[in-house]
Amino acid sequence: VDEANGFNIRFPARWALRTFNGEPWILDCGDIHAGLISIGFSPCPPNYRADRLLPETIARRIRRRPNTILHAQGRTLIDGHQSIWSKSTGPLPTTTGAPRMTQVQYIVPLTDGRVLELRVAAPPDQFNELASLFSKSLTTFHLDQRESGK
Repeated sequence: VDEANGFNIRFPARWALRTFNGEPWILDCGDIHAGLISIGFSPCPPNYRADRLLPETIARRIRRRPNTILHAQGRTLIDGHQSIWSKSTGPLPTTTGAPRMTQVQYIVPLTDGRVLELRVAAPPDQFNELASLFSKSLTTFHLDQRESGK
């Protein structure tokens, strides 16, 4: 439970949790060797909607990253909020380096002037093995009433 940022989520058992000061990531759960779930927030105009996010614009940003391959993109719901997701493989900047990771990043505009960013990542040879575990955690993600506008 993160009352300051208005959400709760259940992470995989025994995965270590680290918190940060933002910009945009506020927490990581897991590690770069065995799977990682990250949550962050970025500013955006209040009441900005996911249908205004253009997959092409996000794809261009991803393709500009050195040694990065964009695999797929789509739209989905995160706790009832429209979002766009992108799956890619490439270097993932961390506090300890930039290991090559496969990641799916979800961008979820909120109505309160923030964009929620959820990311699941793992070494490419482990990503498919962890997909079910990632999915189970993401389905538990819930924004509180204040942030979600529900």
